[in-house]
Amino acid sequence: HGLTVLLEKVAGKIDIDKLRAICLYEADFNWILKLIFSKRMIANARKHDLLPDEIFAVPRSGSIPAVVSGVLWTDIARNSNRRYAVNSVDLGQCYDAVDHSMASLSMQAFGVPPHIVNMGLTVLQTMNFWLRSAFGECSTPFGGSLEDPTMGLGQGSGWAPAGWTALSTAIILAYKLKQMYTTITAVWFNVIVTLAAMMFVDDMNQFLRAVEGMSENDFIEFIQRALDIWGSLVLATGGYLKPSKCHAQLVMVNFRNGRPHHRQVPLPQPFSIPQK
Repeated sequence: HGLTVLLEKVAGKIDIDKLRAICLYEADFNWILKLIFSKRMIANARKHDLLPDEIFAVPRSGSIPAVVSGVLWTDIARNSNRRYAVNSVDLGQCYDAVDHSMASLSMQAFGVPPHIVNMGLTVLQTMNFWLRSAFGECSTPFGGSLEDPTMGLGQGSGWAPAGWTALSTAIILAYKLKQMYTTITAVWFNVIVTLAAMMFVDDMNQFLRAVEGMSENDFIEFIQRALDIWGSLVLATGGYLKPSKCHAQLVMVNFRNGRPHHRQVPLPQPFSIPQK
């Protein structure tokens, strides 16, 4: 059993779609999830260097390094005098929209035994959720069964951040297999970095830079292809891109008398994002 409480995300806004539903789980169950997944699984992933540089919602990182990485990337892109774009591709209800088959494969790839993953997923699939609001507690719960299971990792559960990190790793690696990343060379340290995006839980920015010789039209098509690939990967793992929080910002560069000039260009049509 779990008790779902509706909290105000913004003080005074009580519209149902502006509230955050947090589930309070049985304490020992939630402690076990934190111990196995948030501590041991992530420690094992860090030990074997499995965590991509694009994921910042992990221990020893945070939102400030995520923002700084975006600023540094745009500085480097601007100094390279090439066309570049930063796409905001935020998700809707990321923890609650996770597909369990994809989550299981991702967490097993991070070293968790299958029967332990199944233990956590089976509980969430069949759990009774009791709703508490300002009017009191509902007299009947909602939830799933093994025949019609409830998906998601649960807001407030001890393994949701770690499980989402494992799933995000799979998304990033699949995205990079399509060669959708920027290569940055740090000459002083003799290091080559490949950076594709900045991810902080459900807030995500794609980093796209034109390759040498790419025209403006080709670059616009490249941006749309990146949106299509990213959106399809998110759909395949159970989630979706939230249209109201998705937008593209692009910088076009042309040379006049050997000097770079930034300018805006009219788009032939709006960018689109895949939906269910």
